[in-house]
Formats: sequence, C-alpha cells, structure tokens
Amino acid sequence: MFNPYGGIAAQAFMSGVLSGILDVQGKRVLDLGCGAGLIGFCCILKQSQKVLFSDLHPNIGEINNHPLMRSQDQVKVQDLCAGEAEETYDTVFMCFPSRSIERPIDPESYEMGILRNDDLVFRAISDVGKVLAPSGEFVFFYRVFNDQFPLYLEVTSHLAKYFDLSTLKLLWYLGEASGHGLLLSVKKSA
Repeated sequence: MFNPYGGIAAQAFMSGVLSGILDVQGKRVLDLGCGAGLIGFCCILKQSQKVLFSDLHPNIGEINNHPLMRSQDQVKVQDLCAGEAEETYDTVFMCFPSRSIERPIDPESYEMGILRNDDLVFRAISDVGKVLAPSGEFVFFYRVFNDQFPLYLEVTSHLAKYFDLSTLKLLWYLGEASGHGLLLSVKKSA
C-alpha cells in the first residue's frame, strides 16, 4: 500500500515541486490522498507555509513521526476534504484514481473503493473547488486510456464548474501504448 517510491504519479509530482516548476514556497498545501506523504514532504523541503497530509487510509498516522514534520503541518484521516473549511488552501495535489491495475482486486477491499471509483473523481473536483482559495492551484495526475476518452470529457466538464480551463497546463507527460499519464494544473476561478 505505502510504496516509498510512489510510481510514475509520485515521480511527476515530486519533480514538479523539487524543480520549482510548481512553486509552493509560502503556500498552504493540501496533499490529498497522500499515501506515504512524498508530495507533502517535497513541499516542506520547498518551504511551504503548512502542509495537510490527508488520506482515507488510517496508516497515514505514521507520517506524524517523520523528522521533516513541522509544528504547523497536520495529518488527517478523512474522506476527501470533508473536514476542511472553504478557501483554506493555495495548492492542492491529488492523483486521480487509476483503473489500470492488472491484478484482481477484492471487491470488499479498500482498494476497490478508491482505485475503481469514477464518482470519487467528480466528488474530489467539487471538494477541491471548495477548499482552494480564489486563484488557487489544483495539481493532479490523470491517466487517459485510449478506450476511455468519454470519461476524460466528463472530467473536463466537471473541472469547468470550479476552475478556469484557460489556465490548464500540462506539466509532465508519459505516453504508453494503452494511454497517457498527465500531470496537469489548473487555477480556481476567481
């Protein structure tokens, strides 16, 4: 579950933050679906104002014991942004659920509810739209599979409800035979 390397999504986020392409210095950051906390820790290294590590899985409590944690940083087990006040973050990072897992998943498992849940994507967009400050930045990793283009259109139309699509930027790209991995950012409508 808690892969210390995080795969291609974590690589994309970390390279964006550590290279400075994504400026988090002095910003209030939400690492949504934080897993092992790699993205949030990169934000701490780049002197963010504060980081909230948030995930549905209770194992994230161990992040509190990490030596990089500062007094202003927090760890919360919660469903998306359920416990967060409106307009409290400048930057939100999230890796959208992936439907690309080749191995079987137990239908009763935690993974099934997260990794195979299209509704979660739409709820996440709505929640992030509420907790981001005006002109705040939503940075997300999204996989577009060749056979699921209509879902991509649904995601884009849902983003348009909360975000200024003219600010949409492609920050990182990985092409594969079955589809594409994209690190994107978009600003909240003012």
